[in-house]
Amino acid sequence: ITSELNTLRPSLLPNMLNALSQNIKFGKKRVALFEVGSVFNASRTESKRIGFVFSGDEALADITNHGKPTSIDFFAFARKIQSVVGSFTLNPLKTPNGLCSPYEAAEVIIDGVCAGYMARVNVQVEKELDLPKTYVCELDFDALNNARKCAKEYSKFPSTSRDLSLMVPSAMQYSELEAYILEIAPVELVKCSAIDIYKHENFGDKMSLTLKLQFHAMDRTLEEESIASIIETLLAKLAQNFGITLR
Repeated sequence: ITSELNTLRPSLLPNMLNALSQNIKFGKKRVALFEVGSVFNASRTESKRIGFVFSGDEALADITNHGKPTSIDFFAFARKIQSVVGSFTLNPLKTPNGLCSPYEAAEVIIDGVCAGYMARVNVQVEKELDLPKTYVCELDFDALNNARKCAKEYSKFPSTSRDLSLMVPSAMQYSELEAYILEIAPVELVKCSAIDIYKHENFGDKMSLTLKLQFHAMDRTLEEESIASIIETLLAKLAQNFGITLR
């Protein structure tokens, strides 16, 4: 219809970033937008995506943050997206586009399938659009799980957790380590998450990675001996296959 609309859009994000920029120029300190719409690939095949953008302060100024809210960051943005679309995991984005920062970008994995990506906007793009720290996410709308949610049986027995500080090769991706641990561990290990990273020149080509392991059984309270046995077996296999040891 007009010269500005003479091209099929391959992404929702450029127009959303322009909308962010306009809001920021009108004095807004915190802007969050979403859009569901059609995009087209190089073959003009149409698909539906959902896009999210968030710029500026993570929260509104109130008494809990003393009127000085912090800026949005990658993990806070990820939690906000997760509260909308449900659970997902993140893997490093192998080929960031020119819109993304190469240092804060990840694939969004839903039910084992890459549904899209989230990232901080490239600093140069932020400067051109006069944006504060800004994050974006674009997902394939059909990849979202819209099936009926069914309640699952839960255990009446308490769960327990253990923290392990491991010496891990610096070049190793956490996703690889987590996948291996969950693959070889018994069903009593229900969750593995990274809670701290520490690097020091004395560590050479390794880093200290602290994991929180959560254990839970459906039919009994896990005894200390059982948990210790699981951890001992796990450490032996990590040492054998990756040279990973306790710090």
